Amino acid sequence: MILLGSHKSARDLLDRRGGIYSSRPHFAGLGDYGFGGKSITFLPYGPRWKQRNRIQAALVKPSMTKRYRVLQDIESKHLLLKILLQGSEFLDIFELYHANLLLVLMYGRRIADLGERYQEEYIGNITAVEHAFQRNHVVEPFPWLTEVMSFGKWKARSQKAIKNQERLLEQLTDTALMSRSWNWCKALAGEKERNNIDKEDIVMTSADLFEAGHAVPMTLCVFVMASVLHQDAVKEAQEELDRVVGPDRLPTFDDMPNLPYVNAFIAEIQRWRPIAVTGMPHAVIEDDEYMGYRIPKGTPVAANHWSLEHDEEIFGDPSNFRPQRWIDDSALPTCPFGFGRRACPGQYLVRDTLFSVISRMLWAYNFEYAYDEAGNKKEIDPDNVSQSQDSQPLPFDAVFGIRSSRHQEIVENESKACEQNLDIILNKIKPSEKEL
Repeated sequence: MILLGSHKSARDLLDRRGGIYSSRPHFAGLGDYGFGGKSITFLPYGPRWKQRNRIQAALVKPSMTKRYRVLQDIESKHLLLKILLQGSEFLDIFELYHANLLLVLMYGRRIADLGERYQEEYIGNITAVEHAFQRNHVVEPFPWLTEVMSFGKWKARSQKAIKNQERLLEQLTDTALMSRSWNWCKALAGEKERNNIDKEDIVMTSADLFEAGHAVPMTLCVFVMASVLHQDAVKEAQEELDRVVGPDRLPTFDDMPNLPYVNAFIAEIQRWRPIAVTGMPHAVIEDDEYMGYRIPKGTPVAANHWSLEHDEEIFGDPSNFRPQRWIDDSALPTCPFGFGRRACPGQYLVRDTLFSVISRMLWAYNFEYAYDEAGNKKEIDPDNVSQSQDSQPLPFDAVFGIRSSRHQEIVENESKACEQNLDIILNKIKPSEKEL
């Protein structure tokens, strides 16, 4: 495998030569034991991948993601109230927000609508699939391990987790197709003839889009960590919000162009602690040469996101959390969504999601250290992160202090005033045939 450690080499190969660097290598563990040939993540570059990418991109292109803002507005208001009432459970709140947002778009249902049995099964399956993926990453550098694993329980557990999740996704898809309101499954079903897609495409496209946003709760945890550790940056963001928004309303998407420091704060969160330490490997489909080095056909090529986002030649002081760098130089390179034709198609939805939640949390709350019963401060180590394909902060404690009684009043009233009827919400979102 070739690891690319600079933005220049990643752009040169994965972007500018994307025509030959957009395939995938064979994944010894993930391909055999994961969704493998069904998930767009693992599909090789070719007609099947292009078809799936085309129908996926239609749902999350910029003109469509603007329609989803009405739902992001509602769900982020509920998130603010949950933080007020149960702030110590912030990771669970972030995961619930993410699940509700995508479940409503995909299937027209919230987690609470699934019933207790389905909730437990859905969440349990997601956890099992994630664990299977983490285990199977072990064999990627050592493909011969698959022969050893096939005789043990590892393969069986992985395959069971995947099968259970596929079954549940099919059930949710069937329910969504019978729904009265618009949703992604119904939109895809309407494209069957034009794009020659079948039910498996519908099921897997929805699953792929859910997986594409899996980093959102992790990124929000990084946001909380950074906000506790760097009070000066939070104060500057809050001063901007107070100046532009004021205390009598929540920030909205209309405020986005007028909040450069808040946008820089979000960009710095994604750079400072990237969730994807190493991007998913691309594969070159023909022999190539770069800077005098021969790259044989089929070679896996991956961007080392950590190295790219912590390049001292570009960022100067990469270990420091400093949003101002993005205002001083708006042309700084960044790569939270990958490169080339394999870049995350859901990036516009993720950008809006992060802005909606982070701008409102900065507006509403101060971020403070937690203390134990003896009055000792619970320190936070920014380097205490998981060691896996995705790097996220390991559990830590934080306290969210509402900024004023007026802020609390707005948070409570806005959540109560939200439209609750999903049929009404989704029919507001529903695009015309020309838009989709």
